[in-house]
Amino acid sequence: VETHSGQWHSAPKAVPTSNVVDGPLFGNGELGVVLGGPPDAFSFHLGLNSFLAASTSLAKAVGGIDIRIPDMRNASYSAKQNIRNATVSTSFCLRRNFEREKGVSSTLRTLSFVHPQKNILVTSLSWERSVDSPSPSLEIEVAVRGGPPSDFDPHLPVSATALGGA
Repeated sequence: VETHSGQWHSAPKAVPTSNVVDGPLFGNGELGVVLGGPPDAFSFHLGLNSFLAASTSLAKAVGGIDIRIPDMRNASYSAKQNIRNATVSTSFCLRRNFEREKGVSSTLRTLSFVHPQKNILVTSLSWERSVDSPSPSLEIEVAVRGGPPSDFDPHLPVSATALGGA
């Protein structure tokens, strides 16, 4: 397991799906997460462990976090699923070579994991940009999707917290 990882160099296309997803997977055995979407509009699809099972055609995410960064349209896509640490990291890079924006680049990096005991998705986002690159606009939305499974507890807290950063 130590040397195994999944690599993606283009955005997953089968997320969500009623079949096997083609995006990076991670979780803690109870809460499963799959990453989908392009760099300018990516999503973490959340579900109970059965969500990730390919044996049912009714598997659906029960929630998610959508992150929209319009400034990252046409950015390169790189994601790595680290099996040993149960993490997914991404790097989305946008280089502009227009005459008025010569050499301007922006890179968004994420690192995500599910807390081993508490069913909490933790995601850090870091932004690297050249001096002349504008600050990005960022939208984060927490969403409930589809119908919850029969054993879903509707009283579980759902929240998103942004911590510091420049």
